[in-house]
Amino acid sequence: MIWKSKEQKEGSLGEDCQTIGFEGVFLTGKSRMRWDYLFYRQILARGREYFRSGKVQDLKHTGARYEADVVGTKDYHVTVYLGDRVHPQLSCNCPYAGDGYYCKHMAAVLFAVEEEENMPDVRMRAVEKFNGRVYPFANREREGALQEEYAYFDLAEITKNILIYEDVYEEAKKLVAEGRLVLEAVETGYTIATGTREMTGVARGYLHGKNRRGEKIEDEIEIRFKKDGIISAICMAEGCRLYEGNAKVCAHVLGILLLLQERLRIEAIGDATDVYASQMFERYRNSRAWRNTGEYTGTVELEPVLERKQEELQVGFRIGKEKKYLLKSLPEFVESVETKGKFVLGKNNQLDFATDRFSEKSGEYYAFIREAVLGEKRRGEYVRETRRQYRESGEETIRGRMALYGQRLDEFFEIAEDEKIGYADKSGYQTVKKVIGFGEGNFRPKLVIAREVDDLGVFQGVRMTGILPEWMQGIQYRYYFEGEQLLRLSGECEEALQPLLEMAVAGKISMKIGRKRLSEFYYRVLPTLREYADIEEKDARTVQRYLPPEVQFVFYLDAEFRNVSCQVKARYGEDEYDVMDWLMPDRKKEIFRDKERENEALECVQKFFPEQDMEKQYFHCANDADRVYRLLDGGVADLMRIGEVQSTDAFRNMNIRKRIPVSLGVSVSSGLMNLEISSTELSQEELLDILSQYRRKKKFFRLKNGDFLKLEDQNMSELVTMLDTLHISSKDFAAGKMQIPLYRALYLDRMLENLEGVYTDRDGAFRRLVKNFKAVEDADYTLPESLRPVLRKYQKYGYRWLRTLESSSFGGILADDMGLGKTLQVIAVLLAAHEEGKTMPSLIVTPASLVYNWQEEFAQFAPQLRVGVVAGNQQKRQECLQQYQDFDVLVTSYDLLKRDISEYEDREFAYQVIDEAQYIKNHTTAASKAVKVIRARVKYALTGTPIENRLSELWSIFDYLMPGFLYGYETFKKEIETPIVKNKDAEATERLKRLVSPFILRRLKKDVLRDLPEKLEEIYYAKMEETQQQLYDAQIVHMKQLLKGQSEENYRKNKLQILAEMMKLRQICCDPSLFLENYNGESAKRETCMELIQSAMEGEHKILLFSQFTSMLELLEKELTDREIPYYKITGETGKEKRMELVKAFNSDATPVFLISLKAGGTGLNLTGADIVIHYDPWWNLAVQNQATDRAHRIGQTKVVSVYKLIMKNSIEEKILHMQEEKKNLADEILSGETGGIVNMTKEELLELLNE
Repeated sequence: MIWKSKEQKEGSLGEDCQTIGFEGVFLTGKSRMRWDYLFYRQILARGREYFRSGKVQDLKHTGARYEADVVGTKDYHVTVYLGDRVHPQLSCNCPYAGDGYYCKHMAAVLFAVEEEENMPDVRMRAVEKFNGRVYPFANREREGALQEEYAYFDLAEITKNILIYEDVYEEAKKLVAEGRLVLEAVETGYTIATGTREMTGVARGYLHGKNRRGEKIEDEIEIRFKKDGIISAICMAEGCRLYEGNAKVCAHVLGILLLLQERLRIEAIGDATDVYASQMFERYRNSRAWRNTGEYTGTVELEPVLERKQEELQVGFRIGKEKKYLLKSLPEFVESVETKGKFVLGKNNQLDFATDRFSEKSGEYYAFIREAVLGEKRRGEYVRETRRQYRESGEETIRGRMALYGQRLDEFFEIAEDEKIGYADKSGYQTVKKVIGFGEGNFRPKLVIAREVDDLGVFQGVRMTGILPEWMQGIQYRYYFEGEQLLRLSGECEEALQPLLEMAVAGKISMKIGRKRLSEFYYRVLPTLREYADIEEKDARTVQRYLPPEVQFVFYLDAEFRNVSCQVKARYGEDEYDVMDWLMPDRKKEIFRDKERENEALECVQKFFPEQDMEKQYFHCANDADRVYRLLDGGVADLMRIGEVQSTDAFRNMNIRKRIPVSLGVSVSSGLMNLEISSTELSQEELLDILSQYRRKKKFFRLKNGDFLKLEDQNMSELVTMLDTLHISSKDFAAGKMQIPLYRALYLDRMLENLEGVYTDRDGAFRRLVKNFKAVEDADYTLPESLRPVLRKYQKYGYRWLRTLESSSFGGILADDMGLGKTLQVIAVLLAAHEEGKTMPSLIVTPASLVYNWQEEFAQFAPQLRVGVVAGNQQKRQECLQQYQDFDVLVTSYDLLKRDISEYEDREFAYQVIDEAQYIKNHTTAASKAVKVIRARVKYALTGTPIENRLSELWSIFDYLMPGFLYGYETFKKEIETPIVKNKDAEATERLKRLVSPFILRRLKKDVLRDLPEKLEEIYYAKMEETQQQLYDAQIVHMKQLLKGQSEENYRKNKLQILAEMMKLRQICCDPSLFLENYNGESAKRETCMELIQSAMEGEHKILLFSQFTSMLELLEKELTDREIPYYKITGETGKEKRMELVKAFNSDATPVFLISLKAGGTGLNLTGADIVIHYDPWWNLAVQNQATDRAHRIGQTKVVSVYKLIMKNSIEEKILHMQEEKKNLADEILSGETGGIVNMTKEELLELLNE
């Protein structure tokens, strides 16, 4: 089939079809192919729109054949063949193409092919001089992108869609160099005609010199542009034209763009404020609330003068100090005020607005005038933009007076409502002058109702007449003159009279109401009119003879089996009629019946009774339980609002029950809880069916006796949540008795408290267990005598809480804030057990760096306990473990436990305590598996951050404490982790909190350490110098290219490489020497850091300086040595004993600086000798930084601790800071912890970090 355009069908090849630039032309080598003439102009425009909106998808080509899908009302497939290079061969499977036309889908794909063939990669600069594209504005870094300067308009973005060729570019540069092109002005504003709210710009210039004929020229050039493209460009030079879209611009337009680029470099023009925000600022600037009354304390007075002429209300103004002069030109007046110029009033009188000020009220009048004049100016600009002649448009022109209407009238009334103003009424034959005031009005029109008869004297109905005042219409209100006042009609009154106001003609009301509508008028409309109008009824007795009684409705409801029926009757006095008559066209209806009201009643009934039985004359529900439920739940009330409801006993016996009597019994035996759920009225099977219906989001359940049970009750929600959380199967529930692990007792008790109206029976063992947890403060656990004076109040509570867990064979997490003494609370428990005669040893598992710290803490607070350190070589460790019964406590590291796990197989411990429990956050690691195979009667976990990155970390810790407590991991992930993390599920979050909260004790320093000095945090910014900035920018570009070129699968495979590249960015921020050997440029952050250290030393402060890069610490070491500043240093290579020596020395001597690698010294060290902490570089996980800070800000600190975070301005470090704050929310919801981490970031999140 040969496709033709509509012009071809009409015998034209489309020579007159308007094309825009080279759009519709393929440029390949030196051959061209025209295709735009094939399409009807409107079809071409639609195709262009489809292409620009991204509806062309999956464009593929093999040789000269292209194929693509276009998303329209359906997906259509288009094939393009460019083989002969004369004109393309096209096909599309849409109906329009099937009729033999070229369609918009073909045009859209051709635009896409054109882009593919015409636009080579920007990086390829080898182009032919004949038609080679150049990109003079591309690949330039936007000024201000990484600095504090800001540039809204960017020429690379503005010109991205125009076609620039090398020969045109060279000519443009030549014209600029010769000075023949002049950029006269650059302005910004808002162009309504473009359909955008964003700011646009216009560059105006001209070309001067001589044309080919030697004549002097000065041709104007105007370019209108927006942030992401050129709107239009007009060049008045000979042979040039209007350019729009993807046009090949002339050298003159391109030259102006080059000059514009230079202007933008010098001056930051434009802003992202849109037109609505700009208008909002304008409104506020002119409003009373915005004005500073101090601005209007002068003596210049503005006095309004009202005039009514030819049914139009106008306002003019007089101005002056003592003598007033009539303003003849409001625009000139505004210009004088805005430019602070002089304004002539008379021959010997003028105002100087550089010094003269308005009085307060006059300031309000001036703001009103200014808004009107500027608004008129904006409308004029819009008119000119849309190429219309202003005077022909019928628009108002403001001179000495302005018309008051719409918004302007509303605003003027607000300002003048307390004033008395001169008024001249020139609407009649004579001018009437007076002084008027302003006020609120409740106009009451007088309406006359009289009978209406025809020529034969037959009664036809009534006629209502009346007269209304002449209104002036604002946007929000109507206004009218009454006596000596201009009144504003109240909103309530206007709403009631609105139908009359709309029907009035020239202020007069006259309308006829026929006999059939008398009921509606007298019973429904007239009562409202009486409230707001004075009604005079003539011939009232005559009218009453023809006015039927007001209709009353009666609904008769009945129930049979499980169906409900309804008969609807309309009563008129003593007579009753069936409303169903209106559904029978052949049935005669009495003339007086109120059809509108009866049909309304009919519609209401049919919402609940959709089926009709014409023989028995009733509506019914068709045995639909949903409709019956809706009728009972609210439908009967709807019917009662319309009329009277009568029902049979069968219907009245149908009920909606809000709840059912349920009993829950809980008892404890053999370490398990027995849960019984029963009902005196329902069987277990029926209870199970009710729960099933609730889970399916049903609103009701129909009981066997026909009643409905409402399932939107909170009790039902709590009961289902409880059963789901306890993982009670349908089979167990049906049996009536369920066994539950004892560690669910606290959760179950809390849920039972939320069940109102449910009878619960708890046995003594259950009540005692719960009571112990609710009264930890009063628990009778004796504190070791030696620790009574040492332990703080909150630590004593922590001790009792741990002992309470032990008494019920539960485990728990002591999650106190860093520095609150978790170690001491555990030592108190172990010492108490020893004093009570318990001889079984206990096991402490801790990070390697803290093994000897635990040993020292035991030596200080519980020297009577025999502590064995399982460390050293394998032989020493084996000897220690073989004699483990000789110790009260063994201390080992996660790493050594993992290696020695076989040695622990036959050994059992009284207590197992894991310190820094986040070490087992990954449940698949050998360390995590090792701690979980140890046999211990009681297990505790210590950590300030139970959740660092994922909820699975919390699961892993509880899997160690009480296996199965949070189910298997797959179940936990499905029911809790994924709903919370992915779906932000509030119910899942609440469920997890209820489960874990009894077994987590977390206190923050600010809540329990009233005497702990304040911690002050401050961000110190450093700014890169030129060389460092260039290195950083280059790495950013490299990483973006690396990420954008990868699929999600490749991204996952190459994640380590990507993280390595990310680290290079952070190294450049820290010091380019970490990234490049032999770097001799500036290091802004290192210099900032040394200045901060020097300043702190002068104030006799001691400093902890943390960095994650040990190589950075080495650079700082060199700086400190060169400046002869003493320091200590701890890294991962520092031995455990050596660490403790350095800590003691720093806390006791005068060494001012302690360099510490973040991971090596972030935990387990007590460095209260320092009162300044410097974080040289931010880490992804805020919790790790906080742990490091708390080496100084902890118990024993007597000074205020100042924390400084060094951040490189406009870099990835700022993004990390922002990410830290965002990632806190998840853990805060569960237990007030922290989260963060780069390893789990997606490709999109990484790209977001790199974007400026």
